[in-house]
Amino acid sequence: MPPHALLAGTPGRMPFNGHFRGVRAFGAARLAWAGRIGASASPVEGWAAAEAARDALAAITGLDRFELLRAAWDALGGIEARWLDRRDLSLLLVASDSDGVAIAGCGLAIVAVPGEGGLTPILPPGHPMLGEPGLPKKLPGFAPETASDRFVGVPTGVGMALDADIDARCGVHA
Repeated sequence: MPPHALLAGTPGRMPFNGHFRGVRAFGAARLAWAGRIGASASPVEGWAAAEAARDALAAITGLDRFELLRAAWDALGGIEARWLDRRDLSLLLVASDSDGVAIAGCGLAIVAVPGEGGLTPILPPGHPMLGEPGLPKKLPGFAPETASDRFVGVPTGVGMALDADIDARCGVHA
C-alpha cells in the first residue's frame, strides 16, 4: 500500500477546524497530504482556508516524488495571502514513486510512523520540519529510511502522547 499522511487534531471542541487531507496519483508517483490552516479562525474561515490549501495541492503535477514536493510547496505559496499571513500552517507531505518515499512539511512538533505500542519519531531534534507553524521560504524535506504506509505529523503546540489512539486523534474512521 502506498504511504499516506495523517495529522493529529487539536484537543477541544473543534479538533479538525482548518484541516485538509488528500491523495493524488501521477502514474507511478503519488502525493499524500495532511495539514491545517486557519485552525484558530472561525469554522467558516477555517473551512475556506482548508479548501484553498486542498485545491492548490490537488491542481499540481509532477513526475517523481521530489518534483511533486517542490510543486506542492510552490502551489501552497500561491494561495491567498490572508491565510499564509496568519502563519498558522502545519503540514505533512508524503511523496512516493517506484524509487522510494520523501516527506516535507512545516509547523510540526513530531513526525512519526505508527508501530507496535504507538508512534516512533523519525526526525531528529532541530530538523527544519520541526518548529513553528507557517510556510517557510525553503522546502524542508527528508527522505526516511523507515518503510511505512502511514506517516503522522503532530502540529507544534498540540500535545499528543506517543502511545495515543492514532486513528482517533487524526480523524480516521474505519
